Amino acid sequence: MREGKVTMLRILPAAIAAALLCGCAKAPQGKEVPGDPPAAGASASAQVQGGGGASASATASAGGALKVSEENKVYSFDYSFPAAAGDIPDLRALLTKRMDEARKAHIASAIDARADADKNHYPFNPYAYTTAWEEIGRAHV
Repeated sequence: MREGKVTMLRILPAAIAAALLCGCAKAPQGKEVPGDPPAAGASASAQVQGGGGASASATASAGGALKVSEENKVYSFDYSFPAAAGDIPDLRALLTKRMDEARKAHIASAIDARADADKNHYPFNPYAYTTAWEEIGRAHV
């Protein structure tokens, strides 16, 4: 597997709405994120379109591939891994943990930057985060 990280304003279709695995993270210190999407349902696949252009989608197959995608006025977050990784419980747990940590850190950074932009009267550009794990080969055992 190889990890590809790209930060850009245009999101690549990838990641799971973290809501399926860990619930929507709250903004740090009681701050609200404008346009933050509501939590996705507990189904294997969910898509939410909120007011103000906010959206979240998640797709998870039983023990397999995972895709999370969130976007609002403050940040976009995409994370994914293939079924080959999701079929290995320990690897799935590790990648999911990394996703949760990255999501929380990304949201906190975006909220802080937005507050700084508002405080200092300069335009804010939304933050973007993408990690897409790919299967690049299989070992024959």
